Amino acid sequence: MQRVLRFALAAVLVAASSVACVSANFRTEQDAVVDDSGVLDAAEDAPPSAVADAQPPSPTLTVSVSGTGDGTVASDPVGIACSAAAKIDDCKESYTEGATVTLTATPALGSIFAGWAGGCAGSATTCTVNLSSDQAVTAMFNTASFTLTVAASGTGSGVTASNPAGIVNCKSTSGATSGDCTESLPAGSTVTLQATASSGFFFGGWSGGGCSGTSTSCTVIVSSNLTVTPTYNPPGSKSLTVLLKGTGSATVSSTTVIGCVVTLGVVSGDCTESFASGATVTLTATSIGGSTFAGWSGGGCSGTAATCVVTLSADTTVTATFTAPSYVLAAEMSGYGAGSITSSPSGISCAILDTKVSGDCSETLLSGTSVTLTATPAAGSVFVGWSGGGCSGTATTCKVAMTSVLTVKAAFSLGSYKLTIAGDKTTTAIGTVTSTSNGINCNISVGGGSGGTCTATITGATSVTVAKGSPLSAKSTWTSTAAWTCSTADVCAFTMIADTTVTAKFY
Repeated sequence: MQRVLRFALAAVLVAASSVACVSANFRTEQDAVVDDSGVLDAAEDAPPSAVADAQPPSPTLTVSVSGTGDGTVASDPVGIACSAAAKIDDCKESYTEGATVTLTATPALGSIFAGWAGGCAGSATTCTVNLSSDQAVTAMFNTASFTLTVAASGTGSGVTASNPAGIVNCKSTSGATSGDCTESLPAGSTVTLQATASSGFFFGGWSGGGCSGTSTSCTVIVSSNLTVTPTYNPPGSKSLTVLLKGTGSATVSSTTVIGCVVTLGVVSGDCTESFASGATVTLTATSIGGSTFAGWSGGGCSGTAATCVVTLSADTTVTATFTAPSYVLAAEMSGYGAGSITSSPSGISCAILDTKVSGDCSETLLSGTSVTLTATPAAGSVFVGWSGGGCSGTATTCKVAMTSVLTVKAAFSLGSYKLTIAGDKTTTAIGTVTSTSNGINCNISVGGGSGGTCTATITGATSVTVAKGSPLSAKSTWTSTAAWTCSTADVCAFTMIADTTVTAKFY
């Protein structure tokens, strides 16, 4: 009986010891406390399960969007994608403690980024946040705005107003303005301007800001700062309006005040002016940047002479047309590989196969045209690279600007192929086959056995030369699955355009 009791007592002690060990294994440095003597002691208040389940803190990053405009805030690493108007509401994310998160603010169309608040500051579109604790960041977007200005032209008098209201009672008197003639408007605003000539005067027409013609109203879309000029004429005066057409760049000017400019088809400057009835005005057309003057029309003007004389017995419109110079872009292709070149804008669609080029490989383009060329290798071929026309490197796209005649070349090669050196089974002497490159050094033994380096992977279209090595006294014959030329009985060359086996016989 005593022996049994001793055994039971021992078992209880072992079990208690095991529990204590398990409990100790769950204690961590965070659970330690310091007693009055400064010695670390295990925390007694935290149960083992609570210590085991403890997790590191996960700070939260919260982003909000404010202001009169809109935009999107995105994070790197991903997690935040926040925009109010776009109804993207992933604006809160938890990260590991100490994580570094970069926020990028992108304004929506018609908005501008105004700056950060909270955990970020400044007006740069990116901000880096270190998450040692919870952070809140606000991105502010405002509606973009542009200025619409009404100027004045002519020797008469009149008033210009806008709808919606903003420009109110803008007075024009003898080419000078007074009153409310400027307004700041949200980007994309549509505004109608109304011109009203004063008593005894008449409206001669619009110029600038996309307005032209003699209708008393003009509608503009404010997507940039705009200046619109109405012309008011006194009794008896006549308006002269110059219209510029075509793709070229040029100016049309008069001996007095007209100075009308066109740049690759975009018109600006003073293109409408009033003169006394019966006045004679000489217009001069001047081409810019290689453009060609194509001729006059309207107002009694015709032909391609640089000048035209107009007599203003009535309101008159004269049109001058200019064309931009054109240049040829040619695509050339080379190599044993197959592939194609295409262009954007479309026009070039050129291909190569078995060294033969086909398709539309050239295009005539207006000066200043930007063209992106794309090289696409066919299956089993690789694009080697560009040359000429400002193109270089191995990227599959190249962008060129047409300011002169250009020729761009693209090279394609076949893929990599395997070269194998083998021994003829009737070989009666030992010998060696080597190559001038690619590392071939193959030992051929009696009976056709081989050893050493007898294979190599070679890029397609590479020229390979194989030669007999030592002992040079042995005679040899060669056969190959490739077409080749032999300068001597022991040295032969060929081009790798497929997997190739060269068989050597020594005797």
